[in-house]
Amino acid sequence: MLVERLVFQVKYGQDLVSAVKGAGTMMRKGAGFTGKQRVLTDATGKMFTVVWETEYKDWDDFTASRAAMQKMFRTKEFRQWFEKMAAVTESGQRELYNVE
Repeated sequence: MLVERLVFQVKYGQDLVSAVKGAGTMMRKGAGFTGKQRVLTDATGKMFTVVWETEYKDWDDFTASRAAMQKMFRTKEFRQWFEKMAAVTESGQRELYNVE
């Protein structure tokens, strides 16, 4: 199994959680994604952190999902969502982990 973690630093007082949850719905409809997702927020450590975790069965599943999402990235709905997300985000990074 593979876990992707998108870690975002959010601008002070801004809501990224609802935007990320909306993107999860968009992924399920637009890219046919069926894996498990969850949204985490900081309890300790760096403040204003939002983590979006997605599970994939294996690297092939990850690759197939990325290919399907590339099509979704070109849609008007995604571009509108991305503008909202970018407006409240200061920075982000992608982390990929093998689940042992």
